Amino acid sequence: MQSCNIAFFFFCNLFYPVIRHSLFFCIFACPIITNNIAMASSSDFVQYVVDQCGGAGEITAKKMFGDYGIYCDGKIFGLICDDRFYLKPTEAGRSLLLNIELCPPYEGAKDYFYVADVDDRDYVSQLVRETCKELPMPKPKKKPKS
Repeated sequence: MQSCNIAFFFFCNLFYPVIRHSLFFCIFACPIITNNIAMASSSDFVQYVVDQCGGAGEITAKKMFGDYGIYCDGKIFGLICDDRFYLKPTEAGRSLLLNIELCPPYEGAKDYFYVADVDDRDYVSQLVRETCKELPMPKPKKKPKS
């Protein structure tokens, strides 16, 4: 995967004047991109997960690098990457999960619990609530110097 991305980088730099205003890019480069780089999460799926977690507290999602961080009462507890819901690993989460699957949400990331079934709102809310109890509060942001 890495070598294909490097090749694509050189391809774009070499043929930039040609591909800038033509269909050449769409015909030849787009298949390279879509076969090697994961697609971003859909806003519909993100909203669905936010709604399903709603019983745990005030749930928000913030876009980060094409995917989403998901927060409960200001505390990040998971990620949504490529339309998949990942939960930070905790002992409470481990004890509540029906199927424990640890995997990184993106290349180079630490392992998270992959939560495949987000359809049971009560279960997902309880899972989020118990996970958040074990996670530390976020550090306060530093005020800019005057």
